[in-house]
Amino acid sequence: MIVGYIILMGIVLFSLLVCAAFAGKQGNELGKSIKKLIVVGMICVASNMAYILTKDEVLATIFFGVFSVLVDWMLVYLYHYTYLYTENENPNIIRMILIRGMVILDTISFILNNFFHHLFTFKGKITKEEFQIYMVDTESFFMYLHYGICYIIVVQVVYLLVKKILTTSRFYRKKYYNILIYFGVVMLNDGICTAFHFSLNYSILFYGALAVAVCYYSLYYEPKELKLNMLSLVAEKSTSGVLCFSSDGKCIYTNDKAWELVGVEKDIGLLERTYKQQEWVEQRKNKDSFTHDMVKKVDGELRHLEIMCQNMYDEKQVYVGCYFNIVDNTQRVLGYEKQIEEARQASKTKSDFLSKISHEIRTPVNSIYGMNEMILREAGQPEILEYADKIKGSTEILLNIINDVLDFSKIESGKMTIVPVEYNMREFLENTIGTVAQRAKNKGLELNTEFDTNLPTLLEGDNVRIQQVVVNLLTNAIKYTSQGSVTIRLRCERYGEIAYLTWEVEDTGIGIRQEDIPKLFTAFERLEEMKNHSIQGTGLGLNITRMLLNLMDSNLHVKSEYGKGSVFSFRILQRIVDDTPMNFYEKVEKKREEYKELFQAPDMKVMVVDDNDVNRMVFCQLLKRTKIQIEAVDSGEKCLESIQKEHYDLIFMDYMMPGMDGVETLHLMQNTEHQCKNTPVIMLTANALVGNKDIYLKEGFDGFLAKPIRPEELESMIFDYILQQGIPYIGNPCTRADSLGNHKICK
Repeated sequence: MIVGYIILMGIVLFSLLVCAAFAGKQGNELGKSIKKLIVVGMICVASNMAYILTKDEVLATIFFGVFSVLVDWMLVYLYHYTYLYTENENPNIIRMILIRGMVILDTISFILNNFFHHLFTFKGKITKEEFQIYMVDTESFFMYLHYGICYIIVVQVVYLLVKKILTTSRFYRKKYYNILIYFGVVMLNDGICTAFHFSLNYSILFYGALAVAVCYYSLYYEPKELKLNMLSLVAEKSTSGVLCFSSDGKCIYTNDKAWELVGVEKDIGLLERTYKQQEWVEQRKNKDSFTHDMVKKVDGELRHLEIMCQNMYDEKQVYVGCYFNIVDNTQRVLGYEKQIEEARQASKTKSDFLSKISHEIRTPVNSIYGMNEMILREAGQPEILEYADKIKGSTEILLNIINDVLDFSKIESGKMTIVPVEYNMREFLENTIGTVAQRAKNKGLELNTEFDTNLPTLLEGDNVRIQQVVVNLLTNAIKYTSQGSVTIRLRCERYGEIAYLTWEVEDTGIGIRQEDIPKLFTAFERLEEMKNHSIQGTGLGLNITRMLLNLMDSNLHVKSEYGKGSVFSFRILQRIVDDTPMNFYEKVEKKREEYKELFQAPDMKVMVVDDNDVNRMVFCQLLKRTKIQIEAVDSGEKCLESIQKEHYDLIFMDYMMPGMDGVETLHLMQNTEHQCKNTPVIMLTANALVGNKDIYLKEGFDGFLAKPIRPEELESMIFDYILQQGIPYIGNPCTRADSLGNHKICK
């Protein structure tokens, strides 16, 4: 009988060895867990065989202790495997630590048993056939504690299996309750052998059957009913590559197109591992369906794949698996990329054009603005100062219009913003009327004004944008009116701190046909081009006007009768800052504030590099009263020569210059030795398109100043560098205005 028992244990060992080899080939966490479980089981069976075969009591004690300890560890690995098998994720860390802690203490107890015999002793031996089997006395507290630890783990394993059976789909129940049955048989026999003190533990003979069941149901079992059910669903929906996976990540169906698109050889194991490594597997757990784009290199070519995943559930809404529909979008994506590249090139061409136009227009405007500033500072006659004030107001409006028209990319991308500020209504109206009055006079037109006499003195809103809208409408009216008049009306309705301003511009011009009114707002399109060919314009004015009004929550309304004239109107909300009534028609003596320099710094040396003679003169004249020492040069080459001989505290550099431009000059300055290594360099340019400032700062410039130069902004910027570098200056300005008109306290 013992010989037969040993032969059976040898068969069990062989079956365990085969199962371990199959499990090891899987390469996933579950396969590794099964392999560990089976290897521990093999050692456990081998130690039991050694215990039976040995004739030495000391060796028998050691082998029996090893066998008992390995039963503990086999149950630990069985619990780990069961957790993975039932949950498809790592075991609960705290629970594993507690279980392993108890087993480690139990292992130490068995090791100490060789010295203290507190767990078990031998109470004799029996001779069967030619074998001597030592009888173990296990009637001790610590041995019962060992049994308790084992059955705690057994209960955990049974709990996980039962829970999975109750919650999983009917397609998968068989694979779980078969494992439970085989495990139950082993534990039942082990309990019987322990309770009745059998000399031979027959439960070990069932280890092989349990190992085979674990390997088969965990790694190879596929419910045929589920496979047929899923294939029928896929057949209805599939138009491209199709992959089907069961709930535990096993591939149960794939078509040839899927292999072709995925670019994986027909190896199911490799496919399953690839599937589980994908980031969209986690998305699948949280969503019933989703679409994922993937770029994959197949046969040396990049493929753009669209992977659509759909989870599937049985009649009880239990998750049973998922399928993937794979579409090859390579040609479509390549078409999109071609269109994007063409659009990028077109955008670059447009930006280059706008950049050049911006520079060409801003350069003379800078001269006008700067020279007019000199007139305002130095002229004494009131009449001359009044003319200069009107030139300044018109130049400001012109500059704002240039900014919007030339930065058309800013308009298209929706990056234009509204900036509310406080403004004086009288000054606003005077500047607006003054901008177009001469043009109307030159055409022999009457320019009539009809303004409410109770307009608030101070309002809050984006006066620059409102003025741009009104000037656009007035300019358009004058442009298309050959005789008669142009009338501007302003009505005001007050509601507490809110004022609703209704603007109207009426003309006696050519009028507009009703069917042509929608075309007014199409960019670059002009009505009756042949008839109006002598009238200058780009066709952008009304398009920009409507867009600006939309940004201010308003809209442009048009009434027109062909041949008789038109009325353009809009209504806009402004906040009242000072509700003192203002009558535009009352004469008010204006007090003009004289210019006063922000500081004087006679010890400061500044260089300006600009190829335009007038721009250099304007720069020097704007800073004349600050007594700064200024050297003006007309090229990057002369700048490099000067910094070899002299130190400058600040350098202003133009961008577009013949020969060496501003960026090239800066890079040479950075890579050569000279007297101005730590001197800040400011980009001073008429090329002020949106985004250019960031480009210049990345090139290494310390600051950016756009042309036309605003005197207060120039002085404020220089004063910042005076404070940073500790340059001596005369004067103690408490506050100064930045480029936005906000006041900063000097520190």
